[in-house]
Amino acid sequence: MRTSRIGRLIIDTADTLASAKSGDDRWWAITRIARQLGAEAVNSGAFNTATREVLWVRSSKDPMWLEEYDHAGFATVDPLVRGAVTGNAPLLIDIEADEKRSPASGKLRDWRATSMSYNYNYLVSHALYEGNNGTGVALSCRDDPTCLFGPGTLRAFSAVSALMAASLIEPVDDIHEGWAYGAEVRRLRPAERNVLAYIANGLPEYLIADVMKITEFEVWRLIRSASLKMGAKTKEEALARAISRGLVEP
Repeated sequence: MRTSRIGRLIIDTADTLASAKSGDDRWWAITRIARQLGAEAVNSGAFNTATREVLWVRSSKDPMWLEEYDHAGFATVDPLVRGAVTGNAPLLIDIEADEKRSPASGKLRDWRATSMSYNYNYLVSHALYEGNNGTGVALSCRDDPTCLFGPGTLRAFSAVSALMAASLIEPVDDIHEGWAYGAEVRRLRPAERNVLAYIANGLPEYLIADVMKITEFEVWRLIRSASLKMGAKTKEEALARAISRGLVEP
């Protein structure tokens, strides 16, 4: 019975995600699947293990929680964030059990207490890596998720989360720019990506301006902002770093 439920869940998830064409459609499909699994909320994002940077994050968690998370800087102690950017994202976190087993102090203790106050008691995650770049999905649950499928729970959640992570598309709206709830995001805007891509193809600034139908000054401004985000001193260095992080294709 459990095997058939797991199989049905995986098939339904694949069908739902396949029918969602745009990035937003896929995101809302992911949140619907998460609710069907009994999750309180879902987080998704991308990261780079070489630079240990969060590239972008999208979350359905309570806005008040996200504000507290950002204000308190919980990203520095969040085991999901720390695990994702080091290539060791945990599959399951039982916050209350972890606190009883290994009582924490300071910011980690506060993260645990605040998480449980919002009923984010259990976290189930899955990350996919290709080279240094990864994408991942984390489900936050009020109740012990192992009650859903018994011994097969982690296998089921891992399969479903893998499908979700593989379907993720980077959001392109301004909502997800800047800071991702306390984790600094070094995400290039589409215009910054385009400029670097044109540079990669050997176009000088005046031709880039002509192609993009903007002024040459605006091209230089985009190069400057992209370089700052990449921590680069030159446009060539910015391009190399953006390519290595999977942000621009050569």
